[in-house]
Amino acid sequence: MNAVSCTGCGDTHLCPGAVTRIPAREENVLTQIRAFLADTFDTNPHGVVSTQAAYEAYRHWCTATGALPYSNRRFVAAMTTQPGIRRVKRSTMRFIGITWRSARNRGRHAAPEPALSR
Repeated sequence: MNAVSCTGCGDTHLCPGAVTRIPAREENVLTQIRAFLADTFDTNPHGVVSTQAAYEAYRHWCTATGALPYSNRRFVAAMTTQPGIRRVKRSTMRFIGITWRSARNRGRHAAPEPALSR
């Protein structure tokens, strides 16, 4: 993606004020990711969410909304272009800058529990 360093915040992302041209297919990914973020997360500079949990929530969100999910690689690339979100490695890969909107919201997108076999 054509990420640029924002003069406003210093983060590297696709800035609406930048003169960078974004291919139409990439703009579709970004539009879908923005909608997912708006439905699922709140911005919080100290928030931490597992990359894997966010991708699982994204796939469930796509199923619920009828959208076609993008690959994990494209999802992560699009997430890291969003203002205030960055990806770091601690024990696992995580996104910094977002928190779940609520426990209820997280549960809505969580994968269903597997049935216990007897």
